[in-house]
Amino acid sequence: TSFSGSYALSKILVAMEKDVVGRRILDERPVVDERIAERAFELLEQHLVNVKEQSRDDHQRLQQQLPNMTFGAAYATFLQTHNFHPNERSKIRFLSNPHLSYIMTRYRQNHDYWHVLTGLPPTVLGELGLKWLELIQTGLPLAALSATTGGVNSHLLSERERQVLWEVYF
Repeated sequence: TSFSGSYALSKILVAMEKDVVGRRILDERPVVDERIAERAFELLEQHLVNVKEQSRDDHQRLQQQLPNMTFGAAYATFLQTHNFHPNERSKIRFLSNPHLSYIMTRYRQNHDYWHVLTGLPPTVLGELGLKWLELIQTGLPLAALSATTGGVNSHLLSERERQVLWEVYF
């Protein structure tokens, strides 16, 4: 449990229990699964249809509105572009407390959401940047370990990526 961070997860649990939305999440226990991916792909399809219809009307207006896709459509684009699937993540095995296990599951399931929200790609540098964000947000030792040891593996990065790593993240 040292890498899973029972202490950090317990702090997250307390914060969630104090918050209306946090309590709702704990009560309903939503998960990122096939249903979420299917809905995201529906939103992407709807966005593409809207873009196609608008392109007939006004090309300039279309270019201004292209970035205005829904989060669901952006998530579907991310999954499709990188050939990811939300069910690929393994189950949490080393946490016996069901609340902490759910919070850790939710943390892992939301990882790709953070990629979409931040625009960080699923590359070595993008993952390092995201792990720093996750560390600051959650205090989880797993994020700390990933963020700091990633710098050790900087030989996997291009010269420009190493420069960004050391100037931005360290």
